[in-house]
Amino acid sequence: MFIVRRYSLVRGALDRVLRAQPEFEVVGSAETVDAALREIAQLDPGVILWFLSEGLPALDAIQKLRSAGRNILLIASEVDEVGAIATLLGNGACGVFSMATHPGRLVEAIHAVTTGCSLWMDEAFSLALVAAAAAKARRGSRNFA
Repeated sequence: MFIVRRYSLVRGALDRVLRAQPEFEVVGSAETVDAALREIAQLDPGVILWFLSEGLPALDAIQKLRSAGRNILLIASEVDEVGAIATLLGNGACGVFSMATHPGRLVEAIHAVTTGCSLWMDEAFSLALVAAAAAKARRGSRNFA
């Protein structure tokens, strides 16, 4: 597993939480997109946890990582980013996890994306995406953005 998060304090805390799970191995972490792409190519993690709240330019990186067969779980702080999340899910991310969701569910999400890139979403984002799609449909638009 590999963690992409700007702040070292959060990366370190998540690293410790995940290492407490015997089935998980954290092989590395990075605070920038460039560092993440370099290190992921060398370390070959099974799952990448990518935090969206950083303002990191994720679309190109996620497309590259997914084309290389990587499984990516997005971790987002705000349901307000539904358009960006929908775009990232449509371009290769395997799932999205809300930082407001109970941490125990993160283990479930990681297991789901580890077994292959089946789409996994917690309830907050599932409801937000359905609501956004319904609102767009009422306005006659098929695009989330």
